[in-house]
Amino acid sequence: MSGYLEFKNVTKRFGEFTAVSSVSFDIDRGEFFSLFGPSCSGKTTLLRMTAGFEEPTEGDISLEGKSIVNVPPYKRPVNMVFQDLALFPHMNVYKNIAFGLEMMKTPKTEIKKRVREILEVVRLAGYENRRIGQLSGGEQQRTALARALVPNPSVLLLDEPLANLDRRLRDEMQIELKELHRKVGVTFLYVTHDQESALTMSDRIGIMHNGKIEQIGTVYEIYHKPNTLFIANFIGDTNIIDCKIRKISDNELELEDSNLTYFMPATVSSLRENDKVYLSLRPERIVVGSDAKNLQNNFVGTIDELIFQGVITRIAVRLSNGREIVVKATGVVKEKVGDEVTIGWKGEECKLVL
Repeated sequence: MSGYLEFKNVTKRFGEFTAVSSVSFDIDRGEFFSLFGPSCSGKTTLLRMTAGFEEPTEGDISLEGKSIVNVPPYKRPVNMVFQDLALFPHMNVYKNIAFGLEMMKTPKTEIKKRVREILEVVRLAGYENRRIGQLSGGEQQRTALARALVPNPSVLLLDEPLANLDRRLRDEMQIELKELHRKVGVTFLYVTHDQESALTMSDRIGIMHNGKIEQIGTVYEIYHKPNTLFIANFIGDTNIIDCKIRKISDNELELEDSNLTYFMPATVSSLRENDKVYLSLRPERIVVGSDAKNLQNNFVGTIDELIFQGVITRIAVRLSNGREIVVKATGVVKEKVGDEVTIGWKGEECKLVL
């Protein structure tokens, strides 16, 4: 069954440079889908092709089963919120929001009705006559969202609209944007290089790297089950341990790392003994202290670094083979740099990335 918004083998070249390479995926109706990746990974180019500002060199983009390639931007049932918002400073809030409807020759009574409705949705009722310069950063964000949503687009495209906000306001707007999506039910395609935004708001995330989609999944799948070494390193903090398979028995792997052995379930059937692999282990899944002694993997090490970061404390532990393991501990940490400490984790907390 095809998706609501569908990309089929989409490629975009600029001269000899390939910005997007044979990308295929679907977005469901009403979904909050984020394209997440580093700069120059192709995510913004893909967004611009959806908007009609660029056309694919190869492949097709369809909406509700109909191709929108070669359809002019102003005829596509999509709207876009830009990173710089692109609000008109000489117009008040009402005029900014009504602008698109006026260009569509919508009757004035209908414009008035729809603008008032969307102002209620974005919590800007009573702000109609304010100038853009009189608004806070968050109010400007909501004005831009209202302007993009008032024509009732089939898809709302968002090009890192929260990137220029300070940390506290960005955190607030993430929650507001997720709530707004729930209220309006429009399909959102959001582009970002900020992992917190992607993890906080998305139903699913597509990880882009070097013009390709490396993995698509829910927030949980992307974070806890990365498919590649790049994704494991790019999403959140993780310990990457390069080791080799020492033994496979009874659906269990023994992994050799110098003079240490790790144990985990055998989740990849194609593995053989002596294969070189990478082990991904999230710092927050590691237990530190006496409780670690009862876990399947437990080791004694020395604390090299201890950094208090508010809710968590970051602890770097040096194991006997020289391997440094980073732990994120909650609660009171009594140990100090130079102390010997036991750390441990369950085998199922590990993820192999090949």
